[in-house]
Amino acid sequence: MGDDLTTCPICKSELQRAGQYIFDRGDYRVECRRCGIYQVDGDLHEDRTLRSDERTRTTLSGVMRAATDRQGEYAEVLTHDNIERILASSGAPDGVDRQIDLFLHAIGRDEEYFGRTTKTQPIEPWIARAFLPDEGTLVGLAHELAQAGYINFQEPRPHYVQFSLRIKAWERLRARQVAKQSSQVFVARWFCAEMERVHDDAIVPAVQDVGLVPYCVNREHFTDPIDDTIIAEIRRSRAVIVDVTGERPSVYFEAGFARGLEIPVIWTCNASWTTRLPVRVAASSEEQIETAVMRWNDRLHFDTEHFPHIMWTDAAELRKALVNRLRALGISGR
Repeated sequence: MGDDLTTCPICKSELQRAGQYIFDRGDYRVECRRCGIYQVDGDLHEDRTLRSDERTRTTLSGVMRAATDRQGEYAEVLTHDNIERILASSGAPDGVDRQIDLFLHAIGRDEEYFGRTTKTQPIEPWIARAFLPDEGTLVGLAHELAQAGYINFQEPRPHYVQFSLRIKAWERLRARQVAKQSSQVFVARWFCAEMERVHDDAIVPAVQDVGLVPYCVNREHFTDPIDDTIIAEIRRSRAVIVDVTGERPSVYFEAGFARGLEIPVIWTCNASWTTRLPVRVAASSEEQIETAVMRWNDRLHFDTEHFPHIMWTDAAELRKALVNRLRALGISGR
């Protein structure tokens, strides 16, 4: 052992200088422009499995870079035996949403103050910070985020980048931080006798089943104007359950506000509602009833029907479905 290590065992990019061989342990200390600084077992760079598994390498690259940015170097020597454990406990993104959050957070951490563009930097470390495999993918993501109003992005010269966060990104990160620390789930629904029973028998126990606390504005005492209270409570919630049974305008307002803050929204509806005649026309003429049925009973609202709805028939069914949906989204206090 002791042969020169000239390429990064993780991302396979060429090292500016060969890995430093540590004679007493048989390990290498690697300084990679993309992955950062870490130590690797002497045999690991020959591991064909690691070299061929792009997802593992991309995730591991991001983990090493995050550690380098945070503490100067990853503390543990990488071996054949510990990679899986490191990845499982690293907090690496489990989806695109989390991946974007980590990228935005890295930009924000690098800004000296709001609006100040980061210094012109090589693109390599940013590929790892975004948990992406290559430069082209990162540039594509940056352009998409710029177009969506989250960042300012420049390429002052080839293979170099500048970023800055816009207000929309800071609001997203703030909402994520509040939601991460929150144990509250806001409930938006129709305030009628039928839904009060559903609330008590399905929604409340479902939220409690995953270790969180439900909040419904009609069950609370407050002194502020109700609209201000609703907005404040949605802001501090980890998720919002929206039941559109009854098609209450306030429910759609609350759902839209939560989505604007990028707080997860779980849509539910009584399955019979889409075939139920609205109460307000039940005593109307036969012609009016026929028109109303054609207008109301065939579908959910056209501008929200594309969202996945839990269509429930009773409280037990709704409770089980809500628990499954909350856990599937990673929204749990346990």
